[in-house]
Amino acid sequence: VNVTLNSNGYDGEKIQARLLQGEKFVDSIFVTLSERLPQQTIAFEIKPKEEGNLSYVVLLPGLEGELTIENNRGTFFIKAIKAKLKVLFIDSRPRWEYAFLKRALTRDPNVDLTSMLLSQKSAAQLTKTLLAKTGKYYPQGLPSSEANGRDIQNLKKFPTVEAELNLYDVLILGDIRSSSFSPEQLSMIKNFVGKRGKAVIFLGGKNSLSRAGFGGGELQNLLPVIVPPNGSFIRDEYFNPVLTAEGFYHPITRLADTRESNEAVWRDLPPLNRLYSGLQLRAGATVLAEYQNGRTAEPVIVFQRYGNGKSLLITADSLWNWAFGVWAFKEEANYYSQFWSQTIRWMATRADTKLVNVKTNKPTYSPDEQVQITARVYNETYQPISDAELLLEVSPPTGKAFQIPSNVDPALRGLYSAQFLASGKGTYKITATGSLSGKQLGTDSVEIAVQTPLIEFENPQLNEELLKQLADLSGGVYTPLMQIDSLPSKIKDVSSTITTVYEDELWDSPIILLIAVGILSAEWILRKRKGLV
Repeated sequence: VNVTLNSNGYDGEKIQARLLQGEKFVDSIFVTLSERLPQQTIAFEIKPKEEGNLSYVVLLPGLEGELTIENNRGTFFIKAIKAKLKVLFIDSRPRWEYAFLKRALTRDPNVDLTSMLLSQKSAAQLTKTLLAKTGKYYPQGLPSSEANGRDIQNLKKFPTVEAELNLYDVLILGDIRSSSFSPEQLSMIKNFVGKRGKAVIFLGGKNSLSRAGFGGGELQNLLPVIVPPNGSFIRDEYFNPVLTAEGFYHPITRLADTRESNEAVWRDLPPLNRLYSGLQLRAGATVLAEYQNGRTAEPVIVFQRYGNGKSLLITADSLWNWAFGVWAFKEEANYYSQFWSQTIRWMATRADTKLVNVKTNKPTYSPDEQVQITARVYNETYQPISDAELLLEVSPPTGKAFQIPSNVDPALRGLYSAQFLASGKGTYKITATGSLSGKQLGTDSVEIAVQTPLIEFENPQLNEELLKQLADLSGGVYTPLMQIDSLPSKIKDVSSTITTVYEDELWDSPIILLIAVGILSAEWILRKRKGLV
């Protein structure tokens, strides 16, 4: 795990950075601080002994003269998973979807990919080529590592025995005809999902969803849709998939944290341009995204439970547009890779462990802040249900655990929400347990950190560029501390003449009355003296 350390003013100081899991010591690293390297990256070694969400704390010692030691502590969470997921990807030709998906999975650090192309040539044609040695297959990519003692380095064609196929966690079948596999291999794929609890992903194409595709024969029940006898028909038009109620919060299609932001991401993704439609949903299938034109809706991303495993179908063969198109997001927001990483991860998760999912709206909170919780509950066929009994228990850093009530969202089936006030600092664990008719469906948990926000101390170093921007926006000027003597000369003269107007009504003034009376009196006296009165 890489951790970024910022320092300033402690050149040559040697400190020990410690990593803890709860109160348990995990690892430590000695770091020499340097003025030339104000930001350093240190790497801790973590070897989790259990799967799930784990909480860790990085501690740095306090040094003399620090403004605060509150920013010497940081909490983060990781999700511990088993060794790299083994994925076998078979396609018929090096089409765009194959190329982009292969590249995305090859770059995924959690995936060990084996990919190959299946030639559509006849056996007679193959005998004249080098492919005769590998039996119709062009090996494209082999896994780079070996995990859990499973050796699949030398696989150069589709497995012919179940032991070889069972080494994988997920099987991706591209645009291939069903007849490309032997009856024994088709039976192996069926058992791979139904009995072994693994997963298969079908990619839509002119072969896979044709009348010679997987819609008939041994694997027809593996598909979450029913393919018409004459196969699907192609819609050649641009469209953006629309998320269903289940798709807004499902781990596969959740590309952003909130419903509103997730909807915006899917709306602004580059449009797809080909869809294989005319398919009928099987009972128990769940649609996550669909094509809509105002009159009809067609599944784009749909999955189902099959036996102990899962199967998923993508009816569009142009998802690669998401990695290739020009769009409104930043370059680093690679939603194509994120989508496939989430899809592989969820498909590889065993069905019996994820009927209850609990999440919070963020991993870190301030003291006395409301923690927003959402939970999804499914039945054994992975249909969202709103009549389950959901028990939410909060374990605070100190004190006894307590339960909180939950509310069912009337608009979204299977969605529950709750909240509580995180009063004290530390790590909180939230556990959700779902049951239906007295039978427990499953349990899930999530941890959050409550800590005092010290944004101004996260990086207390001088940010000269920001100060200059603030000065420009406010019409002022930035002056470094070393040039403080020049500040008076930079202060603008803001003096100005202020004119104030006062209005006074004269007609009812006492002075005017006295003047009028005086004038009249003087006239009367003069007239009196002259005998005119």
